[in-house]
Amino acid sequence: MITGDADEAAVLQQIDRALAAGVDYVQLRRKKDSTRELEALAFAIAARFPQARGRVLVNDRLDIAIAADLGGLHLPADGFPVDSVRRFAPKGFLVARSTHDRQDALRAAGEGASFIVYGPVFPTSSKPGHPGMGLDALADVVASVSVPVLALGGVFPERVELIAAAGAAGIAGISAFEREDSLTALLAHLDRGRGESS
Repeated sequence: MITGDADEAAVLQQIDRALAAGVDYVQLRRKKDSTRELEALAFAIAARFPQARGRVLVNDRLDIAIAADLGGLHLPADGFPVDSVRRFAPKGFLVARSTHDRQDALRAAGEGASFIVYGPVFPTSSKPGHPGMGLDALADVVASVSVPVLALGGVFPERVELIAAAGAAGIAGISAFEREDSLTALLAHLDRGRGESS
């Protein structure tokens, strides 16, 4: 689950619902927040979900992730190298990266990424005009790296089984996780897809 720019109360509610439903990781991404606002939200998440601190990754702010004692960092595709970040990160820290092509994925895996997020796999409103990479490209990335690959972009419940069949370890997104009915449908389809692809 990737957080959007809803207010703090809504984000905490979304995280609560997602964790209760079995979501593995929460990526704290707040493009509109100031450093102070992001830090305050990170500390609020750590206080409210102490049992899940190790599953929350802060987007592109290692300092805030460490200060709030959260579990990791999510790097954009053009961010610092994973291995450079690991020199300053605590032991056992998760470091994930966004990737947009096979070369991005290979580089991230080679640098020691815990997992990668690949996309957009399908057309999505967040990247207007982008046709999406497609399932074949997703399957190629999955086959090329030894770390888990999460699919991002245009992830609707009816597509989750196709994504699982392509070998992805999971899915990532913002809007798909915002509503309880959508989250329930996504996880049900993901479970079915894993069963069919195993």
